[in-house]
Amino acid sequence: MIDPQGQGNKWIKKKEGKDLKVLKMTNPKMLLILDGAIRTGAPMLMEDIEEMLDPALDPVLLKATYENNGRLQIKLGDSEVDYDKNFKFYMTTKMPNPHYFPEVCIKVTIINFTVTLLGLEDQLVAEVVGSERPDLAQQRVELVVQIAADKKTQDDLEQLILRLLAEAEGDVLKDDSLNDTLDQSKKTGTECEERMAIADRAMAEIDGVREMLRPVATRASILYFVVADLAKIDPMYQWSLEFFVSLFQKRLRDSEKDEDMKRRIDILIEDFTTFIYLNICRGLFEDHKLLLSFLVTAQVLRNIPHCKFLGKTPVTMTEWLVFLRGVEAGKGVLDEKAEPDVRCPAFIPAQSWQKLHVLTKLAEVNGETSLKGLMEDMARGGAWEKFCTSDNMNAEPFPDVWDKRLTAFQKMLIVKSQ
Repeated sequence: MIDPQGQGNKWIKKKEGKDLKVLKMTNPKMLLILDGAIRTGAPMLMEDIEEMLDPALDPVLLKATYENNGRLQIKLGDSEVDYDKNFKFYMTTKMPNPHYFPEVCIKVTIINFTVTLLGLEDQLVAEVVGSERPDLAQQRVELVVQIAADKKTQDDLEQLILRLLAEAEGDVLKDDSLNDTLDQSKKTGTECEERMAIADRAMAEIDGVREMLRPVATRASILYFVVADLAKIDPMYQWSLEFFVSLFQKRLRDSEKDEDMKRRIDILIEDFTTFIYLNICRGLFEDHKLLLSFLVTAQVLRNIPHCKFLGKTPVTMTEWLVFLRGVEAGKGVLDEKAEPDVRCPAFIPAQSWQKLHVLTKLAEVNGETSLKGLMEDMARGGAWEKFCTSDNMNAEPFPDVWDKRLTAFQKMLIVKSQ
């Protein structure tokens, strides 16, 4: 399991319970412990493996078992070990993007347990509901179990009826035992359907509350991935998902309470954002604190559902690509040899004009109209010439209607292009 956040480890330990044997590949007694687990059929978890595996594990990974005097055995090191068919072998790595050789991949089943934005969001929604509405959280767990049990009962009844019909001899209509069983199965099936219908309605109501609280989990999920990406700036900047979730739970407990659900959601979003920013900033170099602020803002604005909740205009993929790549963002989409439709004015450098051309054309290709007419207006000069030649452009208001028409991110792209 590719498990950089440790969630796979946690799931395995919960699933297998006290019988699970846990060790690392660096353990000098690895083969001895593995020997004992294979003999007794105990599940085993090997943590923190690297890209290279110990060759001594090959027989286990290949399940190279054989019969020896009526006993199922496997070769482990220099010894022959009795193999229990209940034996399970898990391996996890904290490497986020490991590269295993093909000969390793064919021996094992690789599962990517890396948490995703939506996956973490769903987990955190459960935390929010558990904190704000513990009654609904408990009811949802019970309903999930009940629905699963009823579905299993229905499946069992179907299998029972099919088996009885297959085994019936002669006229099935005269088989009293079969008819009684069918009547009882029909009654039980009807009861299951009624319970499932009631449970489905209750689940729909609970899911409505979950969706109402989802923006809190969305913001927390966005913040986690911003914080996780800081490791790309400096390997020293690393925070575990477990630590992050513990901070989230703390703010759910300690933040200001409010009976109004909408007000409570706003409080949680603001409180957790501030709390995480201040905590993370304590471990950052001064130069990177402003970068963290920008990344948080940008990633929040790039999340379209969250932007709709906040009532903000989202940053489009076009704008983000132009911000990251500049003129290169147009490669493969726009004709590189084509000249801008509007002639470059004297007060704007040709390279800057080309960047604006790529930005407006990409927006046009993607059906975005907010930048339509920008280059034509800039080419007329006047207030635009004064704006573009200003030494303090970032503090100047944009000319005419563009100050209100453009978003803050679009304004930054125009200033950045100059």
